[in-house]
Amino acid sequence: MRTEKLKKVKKILIAVLILLAVLLVVFIVLKLFSPKVSFTEKRDDIFYFPVDYNENAYDDIVYMSKNREVKFDYYGTSVYINEDNLKEQSPEAKFFYDYIQTVIKGDAEKHKSFFLKSFFANHSIPNKFTMQKIYDVEISAMTSDVKDGFSYETYKVSYKIQENNGTFRADVSSNEAKPVAITVQKGRELKISSIIPIL
Repeated sequence: MRTEKLKKVKKILIAVLILLAVLLVVFIVLKLFSPKVSFTEKRDDIFYFPVDYNENAYDDIVYMSKNREVKFDYYGTSVYINEDNLKEQSPEAKFFYDYIQTVIKGDAEKHKSFFLKSFFANHSIPNKFTMQKIYDVEISAMTSDVKDGFSYETYKVSYKIQENNGTFRADVSSNEAKPVAITVQKGRELKISSIIPIL
């Protein structure tokens, strides 16, 4: 009787171990072969404006007349950020303002500096992009978390791009807002750990 019970327990343990091994293999395969999160893969259903790396967005009268302030909402407290009041803002507000301005300027090299090294394991960013005519920017803090001794905050980031050419974001049409969730690691300096689309 005791031998029968031991045999049953042994069989159950073997089955559990096999299941765990299969799950581990599936996880590794998904990790290795799942595509990186990318926003630069062009689509047939979106019209893209011609790419011109010499165009200066600041020379565009229509773009300069649009709302180019950054609305930053920190758990219910909102402020509109511009160059005049930037010094008074929180580190988080300054970080996102700088991030948006870097993208507007088409500064791909500086853009890379906003991310953790681990970000690139699951995400890709463009190596080069034109100046981006970004406007109607709204950034709002959504959640905060602590993981592995680091504080993280996730923000909903929404903006529109006038005359989008797809070099920075190919998933949106011109003048269309498709928010993303940007998670930032908060340490001695702020760094982006992930960007995912909000569906």
